[in-house]
Amino acid sequence: MRHTDSLSKTEESILFVIDMLRCYSEHGFIASLYLRNYTEVKIQIRIAEIRQCLTIIHIEYLNLVEYSLRFNDLWATEDNNRYTTAERMLNMLKSSMESIKREFRKSCPISHAKLPDGNRKVSVFKDAVFTRGGCARDLFGIESFKDSIQTLFYEQRALFTNVLASLLVCRDVINKEKATKADRKRCAELLLKQCDEIIADMKNSIQYTQAPVTCEIQQLIDELGWEEAAQQGFHRFNLKEITEYALMRDANSRQAQVLSLDISKCQQKAADMRILFKYFDEFRPEPTRQKPSALKVLLIVNWMGGTCEWPIKQCYDLLAQNYKNALPTWHTVSTRKNQIPDLRDQQEKHDKELNAFIAEKKKQKSGQRVS
Repeated sequence: MRHTDSLSKTEESILFVIDMLRCYSEHGFIASLYLRNYTEVKIQIRIAEIRQCLTIIHIEYLNLVEYSLRFNDLWATEDNNRYTTAERMLNMLKSSMESIKREFRKSCPISHAKLPDGNRKVSVFKDAVFTRGGCARDLFGIESFKDSIQTLFYEQRALFTNVLASLLVCRDVINKEKATKADRKRCAELLLKQCDEIIADMKNSIQYTQAPVTCEIQQLIDELGWEEAAQQGFHRFNLKEITEYALMRDANSRQAQVLSLDISKCQQKAADMRILFKYFDEFRPEPTRQKPSALKVLLIVNWMGGTCEWPIKQCYDLLAQNYKNALPTWHTVSTRKNQIPDLRDQQEKHDKELNAFIAEKKKQKSGQRVS
């Protein structure tokens, strides 16, 4: 076999395939027909195959467009130390790339001869009739062929057009990334913007924690200065690292050792938590125990702001600060989740009961005021 369809996941490969797809023409398609003796059934199979691919390719294109709209407005992104931008986008276009490889291979001359030792295989993109240029022009054009051949041409052209559109998005994203990284002030703006978004999201939830003492982004800023660090760090750090930095630079986070009952936009939850702290022992009472059970504390911690998979220690600390008696240790509480197979179901039942309990306490308090 003398052909290869391998492509490296690089910017150069993206530009190369863009150039190859732009060489596709009606005359190249007609020339490729003479390389294969297609029966009518085989033509219909190829049409069906291409139509099946088109749906997947269009989905990949839309996902890529959605990704591209946000990517260069983020200062920190995930997997940036694992993949280049070109790799990430080509990973999103697996079906698209496999589809065009198959089509180009079918446009190459068939050869079963072995290559001489030391000779490299020829790329299907370079050896395909589509891209050779100088194809003999058919005297009457595609309209002179039967309907099935014309349909195959239009479907294949649609496939190539969709893949070309995706690769042009890839090229534009890479170019915009380069332009953004070259603009020091823009990088600084994006760093501030993403930090502000992170803090705003945290303030909209109960999960607002103490800032770390130090982080890599702050170390880079201390070393290089604000704007240069923002420029060099663009698309270099991940979301966890920028979250640490956002917490460091936010004044409120540096003042709060644990969760605050006065977090903005969480007033309702804070009010419910105050009622819980006051009447803790009345909810699902455990009169025979000196301390609340680890299960009770775990379910309450998860209700406060954690999840069954990830109980939050700051919620436990807040409960410990406001509960009048002793609690089981955090280690005992956090490991309890691994011992309950139906924890999610128990949590759902618990939360309904607790919400009803709190609602009843509010109702009683309201009735006392009226009387």
